Amino acid sequence: MSATGNKYVLAHLRTAEQILAHYDGAEPFSIVLKAFFRDNRKFGSKDRKSVSQLCYGFFRLGRALPDQPIKERIIAGCFLSATPQDTLIPLVRPEWVKYLDVSVPEREQALTDAFPEYNCLSVFPGSGSFSEGIDAEAFIRSHFQQPDLFIRVRPGRMDEVSDKLAQAGISFKRIGENTCSFPNGTGLECLGVPDELYVVQDLSSQRTQGFMPPAEAMPDRPAIWDACAGSGGKSILASDLYPGAKLTVSDNRESILRNLAQRFSAAGVKAHRSFRSDLTVTPTRKKEGGKPAAAYDLVIADVPCSGSGTWARAPWEMLFFEEEAIEGYVALQRRILDGVMPAVKPGGYLTYITCSAFARENEGAVSHILSNGKFTLLEKSLIRGYGDHADTMFAALFISAV
Repeated sequence: MSATGNKYVLAHLRTAEQILAHYDGAEPFSIVLKAFFRDNRKFGSKDRKSVSQLCYGFFRLGRALPDQPIKERIIAGCFLSATPQDTLIPLVRPEWVKYLDVSVPEREQALTDAFPEYNCLSVFPGSGSFSEGIDAEAFIRSHFQQPDLFIRVRPGRMDEVSDKLAQAGISFKRIGENTCSFPNGTGLECLGVPDELYVVQDLSSQRTQGFMPPAEAMPDRPAIWDACAGSGGKSILASDLYPGAKLTVSDNRESILRNLAQRFSAAGVKAHRSFRSDLTVTPTRKKEGGKPAAAYDLVIADVPCSGSGTWARAPWEMLFFEEEAIEGYVALQRRILDGVMPAVKPGGYLTYITCSAFARENEGAVSHILSNGKFTLLEKSLIRGYGDHADTMFAALFISAV
């Protein structure tokens, strides 16, 4: 590397140190970083990319090496997440260069020569509380890489999407019948407005359709309630799985419902209604006696959770998440489930979903649903996205007693 290149790398390292020293986790780091560059316009695009990479390397180290200075944690995190083309490691740790083309476990062995206290399991908070079936070390090591960008192609539109991508010179990996993956950050402007031809949706999120009842088990126009609709990806998925469905969506945020209306318009989802509801405090769809009406053939409860299965996309969460918060999410999830379970028709279905890696939010919720006495578990599973550069999720499907 040239002397000029060295100067810039070291300057970027100092800038990253300064940014990280003042970050307290109060808001997403991506917002903080964007604001920093907005207020410091001397940084060009290459500078911003370099500083961002250094900061994210720091966060990908999570809680490991807590007693080391920020600079050393940046270097260690960048080493574990580096590509062979890395420009930082040859400058600050030339003895590590030979490890840039080997696996993360082999890099960790080299890291412990410099930092004997390093332990892979210390990277991730709550690593002793994972759901059954998680390979803890493989899951944690996946956080040293940015997950891919995934899209779900709408029914019957794959040829059109493939042609547009080919014309734009964008390479992609096809997964199954209707999924494409790209390196994160790939621009998809060539595909037009999102939700018409395709939906941006993580691979594991797409796989939750395996925990919704088959179309032949549902009525011709099933009544479906997406009770915690959020961004609406599951709602559009359900609309595609069950054409003609009478779709109801709810959320406790008015802004979310406005965004949903726009997405549904682009996606051509017409047979829907929406309402604002806080399921943690009030029952919904009341009838005589104040009890929720059993009105739905399928209720989808994609509940608020720790989000721990998605932290590879937001690695600062590993540093600032407090394990005690899990119990708060568990209590919230129980209240939501108690609010939606009565809304399932006899013989209807309940799909429970989280993007959590923690057992209390996953298997613990299954036990809570079964304790209601109304439901039978048909299937439950962790969706291990960490082997596919995707998020890790949990889903379970229940049927209500007739």
